[in-house]
Formats: sequence, structure tokens, C-alpha cells
Amino acid sequence: MKHRGLTAVLGLVLALVFSTCSTDEQTGPSPGVGKLTGVVRDAVTQALLSGVTVQGDSPAETQVATTGSDGSYALSFSLDSSATVRVSLQKSGYRDSLFYINVKSGVTIGPLQNRLWSALPQGPAVLSGQVKDLLSGSVLPGVVLLAQSLVLDPRNATTDAQGRFQMSFPVDSAFKGTSANLDLLIKHAGYRDTTIGVTVQFGTVTQTQIRLIPKTAALVLGTVVDASTKAPISAVTVQGVVAQGGSGGSNTTSDLLGSYQLTFAVDTTAIVQLSFAKVGYRDTVFYVRLQPSTSTQVNPLLSRGFTGGGGGSGLAQTIAFLGASPSEISVYGVGGKETSVLDWEVRDSLGQPIDGNHSVNLTFQILNGPGGGEYLSPVTMTTTPVGRASVTLNAGTRSGIVQVVATAVVGGRTIISSPVKVTINGGFPVQARFSIAAERFNFPALQWLGRTDKISILAGDVYSNPVATGTAIYFRSSAGVIQPTVFTDKNGQGTVELISGNPIPRGGYGAPGLADSMYHYVVAKTIGQGGVTVQDSVLLLWSGSSLIWNAPTTFAIDSGGSQTFNFRVSDQYYHPLSAGTTISISAKVPPPPSPDVVVNQVNLAFGLNGSVTLSDVISRGLGSTDFSFTLSDGTSNVTILTSVVVTISVSSPNGNAVYTISGTVR
Repeated sequence: MKHRGLTAVLGLVLALVFSTCSTDEQTGPSPGVGKLTGVVRDAVTQALLSGVTVQGDSPAETQVATTGSDGSYALSFSLDSSATVRVSLQKSGYRDSLFYINVKSGVTIGPLQNRLWSALPQGPAVLSGQVKDLLSGSVLPGVVLLAQSLVLDPRNATTDAQGRFQMSFPVDSAFKGTSANLDLLIKHAGYRDTTIGVTVQFGTVTQTQIRLIPKTAALVLGTVVDASTKAPISAVTVQGVVAQGGSGGSNTTSDLLGSYQLTFAVDTTAIVQLSFAKVGYRDTVFYVRLQPSTSTQVNPLLSRGFTGGGGGSGLAQTIAFLGASPSEISVYGVGGKETSVLDWEVRDSLGQPIDGNHSVNLTFQILNGPGGGEYLSPVTMTTTPVGRASVTLNAGTRSGIVQVVATAVVGGRTIISSPVKVTINGGFPVQARFSIAAERFNFPALQWLGRTDKISILAGDVYSNPVATGTAIYFRSSAGVIQPTVFTDKNGQGTVELISGNPIPRGGYGAPGLADSMYHYVVAKTIGQGGVTVQDSVLLLWSGSSLIWNAPTTFAIDSGGSQTFNFRVSDQYYHPLSAGTTISISAKVPPPPSPDVVVNQVNLAFGLNGSVTLSDVISRGLGSTDFSFTLSDGTSNVTILTSVVVTISVSSPNGNAVYTISGTVR
């Protein structure tokens, strides 16, 4: 069972409800009585819940209330000063909830906003389906399927003699949803590894049909579009013939959305001629380089009013770029699309494609690129009878922008195209180049709702390139609420926000081994090549309100003497306060009664000019929670007993605090 930052305890989900004591305290009950109020809602629908049993247990007594139609409750406790109260909420059809809160005498806390989750789904989520060969349609026995999820335990299955499989995901009391997203990795000898996304529902069976592509197959697919209106064109006849590196062909007709797909059986690199024809449109021809176990996308733009190739064009005048398919590729050797086919059309002075009688040799050249071994193939190609030529850009090991131009020599002069840009993206994330960090490792969040801490990641591929733009990174946190997903930018970076709230990092929601000390982990996860999990985590501390303690209450310094004072600044759990906290100390003596009267003065030694500012630390100790200062007699020639007031002041995101020490110096 994954822990995922949530722990099932005796089948009860303990949802720690967050209390904003610093802003919700109100003067109300008489001294000796502390009051706690709240409102209970459905965690999903936000509907007010009546009939919820709310029980509060203080060290001295137990109080019970039941919510009314407005979902509200109130509990009162007899207190001398303050006490930690254990509050539980129960209602039939909902999961039990539990939280702890400090209640003070003479103060009303609330109303707290409590949420209850519905009872666990009835029955597991079942995924069932059948796997077949894409080309032949025959069933495939012995196919291995691996299901991975951010919230569920992994499952695997193998297809039977009829190519069928089934896997079950039991109800997990720590998971509060009714559905889950899966990444289903499918592997079979002689076929391409395939990953698909599936959503399963608890208590139901989800059916899926899977088609695997043989490794010897090469696919050509795309959408046929009207060059003027950009609308998809249906009923276009699409024919593909292997012109080099093999034999055979494939044909189809575009559907209502203009989509088509052709499959070719190739053992090695092959050149395929694609032709697109429909009455009322110009016949269009492409040449595409195919490799086994690859998919190539070709999205032709068909122009109206001309059918058939050739027929009386003039000499070549311009070179037009028709498009790159795809326009973005991945670096070599990471499992992504490594090649892009760039299509060009040579036109005469009237803008018509040149015919076969005026064909030219187009030469292709890389002007600029990342310099990772990228190359073009072929370097030179003769235009077709409809003035077309294609070149394949092959990625190297570096990401970046590649600029390609096409040139031709016509009648002793050179014509050249405008530079064309193709993006080579980074590859899949790898563990060695995956990092996570927090804006604040010490998060001042314990007693505040809705504070945020930025969590950032950096993801690189095996060649140290930033991963492809838009790579999905998933996050989970055992405490509070975190934005679930970010998509990487061009630098392989992304940032989400951790939001303070329930549950706080305590007990089952705390870091393993530090369960009751307010530490917890935030985990970032993504999928690398071949479905391998890539993840990293960061340890955070949630700190509470500022306290000054363990300081003396008085002192007496002899003439010419000094005294060192030890004191502690931390939250209630002896944790350091957050970054930016400033601790300042001042010492004051009363002014002389008249100008001719001399009084004692004191010298104070603490930090820089009497103050210390904390950095982002999460461990207690000297300089983070434990401090000292020295006070000395500054006028040894004056022996009059003089009162001194020392003030320790804390200014912090955790709240401000002041402590005074009164004493004398002689």
C-alpha cells in the first residue's frame, strides 16, 4: 500500500480541520469558560450538514453537540486558562473526522469551517478489455499490461488466449475520490510499447479496446485541409506507394473530419509517395521518409480549381514552404519523434507550381541549429511533376531551434526560400536531472489558513537538455492542499503552490520518523522513458506562532560587571521561526532627574547593532532557536543603583512577540 501522505487508521479517515485561531478568537464567555463554534459541510457539494455528532474531549471533561439545519454547533468547556481539545465529528454515510485545537478561557473560537467526506465507494474499480493487432485485427494473447497511478497502487495483468485482460483496484480508505486516472503501459514482443490514459470509476467496470502496432509497421496519418478555408476535407482519395526501400502500398479515404491513416510494412528506411486527390482540388503529392515502428504525420493543404499535375507552367521563380510535420520533434535516442518532414513547393512567376518539364533540383541546408548532430536527408531532391519536394530533418542530442533553407539554380541564378524554423525539444525526464525545491522550507502555516509556499521543479533529459515543453509534473503533499499539476516551460521548469490548511503535518500526515514534529514531504513525480517513474521530494517544516521563553525575569549587575542572558525564540513546538524573522534587543535606563545628576549607563552586545535576522532554517539549535546577549555596566565610575529594562522584540511572518526583563545595575 502506498502511503501517499494519507494514513488509514482503523478504517477511519482522520481529516484534520484547520483553525484560524489568530483571527477567529472573540471575547465571549465569562472567565473560566472557553467556547468552540463551527459549521459542518459536505466536502464535495458544500451543502450544510445537520445531525452531525460533534464531541469535544478536554483533559477535564467531555462535551457533545449535534448540528442543526444550518450545520452549526457550539461546545463550552470549563477552563482555568487554556487546554488542547480533541474534537471528533461523526455522521452516518460520512467518514469520521478528527482535529485538535487549543481553547482559551473567556474566548470564543470560530466559527470553524469543517468538511466531511462521503463514505467509501462500494466495490473496487475494475478495468477490463481486449488487445488486438492493428493491421490484422487478430487477438493477442500474452500481452503484458502495467497500470500506474498517482493515487492508487500499481496493477499488472496478462492477456489470455482471447486477448482479454482484467485488473481490479480495491477501495482505499485513504483515497477520497470516486474515480482515478491511470497510465496503462502495454508491452508485447514484436510490437511497439504503447501507453494510454484511462479513467476508472470505483464500483464499476471500465471497458477498453487496445490496438498494438507491429514493430515492422510504419504509419502515416494526418488531416486533409482546404488551403483557403482551413476546413477539413472529407472523401479525399489518399494513396501511398513505397517508392524506395521496399514495395507495396496502402490507400484510404479521408473521413468526415478530414482524417486519414495509412499503414506500411517496412523492414528498413523507405521513401513513400503520397498522393491526395479529389474532384475540384489540385492533385497533391508528398514524398515521406518512413522507418519501422514510427508514425509520421502529414497534413496536406489542398488548393481548389486545378486537377492533374503539370501542364504549361513557367520557369521556377520562388520556393514556398508548405509545412513541417511535425513542427516540433525530440532529441535523438529518448523514445520521442526524432524526425520532421519539411515540404516545399516551387512556383513560377504566376504563383503556379512548376510542372515536370520545368523541374529543378532543390538543395537543403541548415543555417543555424543547436549543434547536437542534427542533419537533413536527402540534401538534394528533384521536384515532382507538381513542383513538390520534401526533406527530412533528423534530430541530434541537443534541443533548440533549427533553421532550414531551400535553394535552387535556375538559368544561372539562385533562388532561395525564407528560413524555416523547427523546434527540437528535450527528451523524457531522467532521475539524475530531476530536482524539487521550496521557496520557504520553513513555512509559517500552522495557525493560518490559506498561506502559500511556492514549490518548484527542474527537469532535464539524459543529455542535460530541458525536457520537452509541456511535460506534465504531478504533485502530492501529506499536509495542506497543493496544486496537482504543472506543465514545464521551455527551461524545463514549473511551479505550483502549497496552501496551508487541513491536515496539518502531524501523526499520519507528518514525515515518517518525524510524525509529531510538524515536518512533512512534498513529492513531485513524472513519467520518464518507457513508463519509468521519476520523482523527488522536499522536506518542509510548518512553524507556528512566535514565542519568547526560557529568559530570566530579573538581574542585578555590580559596578563594572556584566551578565550573559540565554533565551529561546521559537514556536510552541520549539521549532525555529521562518525566514525574515528579526530578533531585536534594547536596554533602557531612566533619564536623570536633572542635567547635573549622573546615572549609570549600560552596554548591550547582541547580533549586529542589537538585532539578528533568521535565514530559512528548519532545525532547532544555537542561532536558530537558542540565543544569548550580554549586558554590562557602561559607567564603572558611577555606583548609584539604577533600574534597567531590557526588551526582546520579535518581528516575524509567524507573528510578533515582546518580552521584558527588569533589573538593576550599580
